[in-house]
Amino acid sequence: MLYIIAYHVIWGNEFIKYCDTYKDAIDWLKFLTGSNLRIRILLSLNEGVKDLKCLKSDTGATSSTILHAIGKMVDKNQLIKGKDGYYLTHLGKIQAVLLIDIINSFGTLYTHKEFWLDHNVQGIPEPLIKQIGYLSDSTVVRATTTNPLKPFSSLIKALSDAKEVKGVFPIFHKDLIETGEKLLEGGVNIWLVITEEVFDTLRDEYKDRLKNMLQKENFKLWVIDEDVKEFFTITDSSILFSLFSNRGVFDLSSQLVSHSDEAILWGYELFEYYRKRAKIVKMEDV
Repeated sequence: MLYIIAYHVIWGNEFIKYCDTYKDAIDWLKFLTGSNLRIRILLSLNEGVKDLKCLKSDTGATSSTILHAIGKMVDKNQLIKGKDGYYLTHLGKIQAVLLIDIINSFGTLYTHKEFWLDHNVQGIPEPLIKQIGYLSDSTVVRATTTNPLKPFSSLIKALSDAKEVKGVFPIFHKDLIETGEKLLEGGVNIWLVITEEVFDTLRDEYKDRLKNMLQKENFKLWVIDEDVKEFFTITDSSILFSLFSNRGVFDLSSQLVSHSDEAILWGYELFEYYRKRAKIVKMEDV
């Protein structure tokens, strides 16, 4: 009985503590997002020290309006005034960075809202969902009536121009093995994670060609025993990312493409997530 009472007291204290933290966080979020001008000031000062004239130019607001907003931000310890102008406190700097991340993340989602709504994203690990803003400058390549294979053609083009390739392939097309062979002959490093179903297809229908590829020092292959829902390729200059539809079939009609360093880094982290869960293929496995 005493144990039960103690448990509820401890849990109750933790719950009260959590509620206080939650309330504080909500209050901060309301303050951060409750004024477009304060957001613009925060983002402007994230670039460095700015005087009132610069802030007027960056925000388009009047001096009196800016000074009123600055007064509130000073009270919240977001910024202070120095001899050269206004600059962020350490607290303000952290908030600015987090706010930029949130803006990029929501921008990524809503710029390509249909892409995310129509596809299964459950295979993307939560840490990378939180970093979805890394894909903020991506574009969507879509199939057209005159070019229904446009996304796949853009993938082959990106592979042909690559100096290194990493990818996760839950589907297979013969053009991929032909492109891979040419790249390996040209000295391009290729690391691939494939599903067991794709591996069985390669072993049954392309056994000799697969063996030849495995003999190359610049080729590594892993097999994963999971129902992978992402088909993506990262090269030295791009990431090309496709998903399965909500109906459970691979969608050939759309592909997310980005050339930014942040997006490529995001892709490498997703590749490593799958590679660490897979088993490397040796010659005797074929």
